[in-house]
Amino acid sequence: MPAPTVVCSTCGSTVNKRQTLLISPGVRACRVHSETVGKAQEVQEAARKEREKLKEHTRERSKPWKFADGQAPIGAPRCFVCKCEGLREDDWFARFLLEWEKFELEFNTFLNILNHDHVKAIVHKMSGTPRLNWVYWTGQNTRVRLSHMQYQLASIAGVILACDACVKQHKMVTAREQATQQITFDQLVDSMVVIETAKPALRNIARMELQNANRLDQDQPS
Repeated sequence: MPAPTVVCSTCGSTVNKRQTLLISPGVRACRVHSETVGKAQEVQEAARKEREKLKEHTRERSKPWKFADGQAPIGAPRCFVCKCEGLREDDWFARFLLEWEKFELEFNTFLNILNHDHVKAIVHKMSGTPRLNWVYWTGQNTRVRLSHMQYQLASIAGVILACDACVKQHKMVTAREQATQQITFDQLVDSMVVIETAKPALRNIARMELQNANRLDQDQPS
């Protein structure tokens, strides 16, 4: 069997693959060129960092999550990929709206979605709560390995749950992203009406959570 050959990206010669180094994805160059070794080392270093990042992600996701303000329900759902606990995106959005109301109550001001500081404060509150996104499951996504039970559930329901980190890592398209590509202005207006209708109930829940948090702070010994 003949030795595999490749075309050098620097000189254009067809050479034995073993005489070349990988300098970028799918691109190789002869070892004799002065710049080849440096570029190859950069590629190897980038690959090493990516592997370390993946290992760190796996280690972090394997740890039990600590939710603030008792946000984790009993038997919290898990990401189908990395198994971390979190909130389904519908529950996550409800919690986001509650934090929105608590912000307005605490600071006695309206939250301006265009104000970076306001949005940053809400995002900080939610940073310890992994969001689990609905992702349509076709059975053809070979990037994700499911257990037998998860595969059965995905085949029946047609969806899986994946946290934001896994969605980004495996380049998934969430059901929410697919839906927002087709949303109309009238549907957007209708959703705002629903949110405004729910605001009084959300405001009452937010007020009770703040009162409970203040009571706990007062009960703690100084």
